[in-house]
Amino acid sequence: MTIAVMPGDRRDIAETLGRYFDVRRVSFRIEELSNGVLYIGFDADGQRASVTVSFDDEAFDAYTQWDMIQKRRSLACIAVEFEKLMQRRNTTALAGDFRIDRF
Repeated sequence: MTIAVMPGDRRDIAETLGRYFDVRRVSFRIEELSNGVLYIGFDADGQRASVTVSFDDEAFDAYTQWDMIQKRRSLACIAVEFEKLMQRRNTTALAGDFRIDRF
């Protein structure tokens, strides 16, 4: 269980998403790609699977200016939406995308 994302707002988002896997005791790795996208690799029933997490640039820039209370509320919403995505995931799906257009 590794999060290879530099400290800051993307790291906070990565840690929020990582909790989904921690709670389920699923092995995972999250890293930030050069274009700011987060890549999550995880074990899905013995198969390697992945989710890419991308952001609307304007929405992310606005998010970085918020205070901690607003950010925490937004992170809670992101966690809920990510869980919904993962619950809809077909057991044979080995890749997915999670796009954050607003925070």
